[in-house]
Amino acid sequence: MATVRFIKLRTVHIVTKIVRLVHGECSPTKWLMEYGALFHKYSRKHEARATRKTALVRISSTSRQKFTHNNRSRTINSSQRLTADQLALRTKLKRDHLVWAPWVYRAIREAVSSHGIL
Repeated sequence: MATVRFIKLRTVHIVTKIVRLVHGECSPTKWLMEYGALFHKYSRKHEARATRKTALVRISSTSRQKFTHNNRSRTINSSQRLTADQLALRTKLKRDHLVWAPWVYRAIREAVSSHGIL
């Protein structure tokens, strides 16, 4: 559920960036239409939350590496296994991120056509 929510937020952020590139930073376009519902532009709160989580992961990863070096024989396997899990998750997120949902294409097309760009 959290992964799906992250992907949706990320795709809305990408659409907002495209609209901002087309109309400039002071764009009057703050809303995107999709299925009759209005989606507000990407909020900076979510970006700050993701940044905090990333920093926390980096800190805990650094601590784990130091701990592994101190007691190499006991923790190397669990550390490698966790790193492999993180790599698999990162790869999955990249793969999911590259495939946009069909509504993203419709939202981009509607945003572009409603402003007479194409």
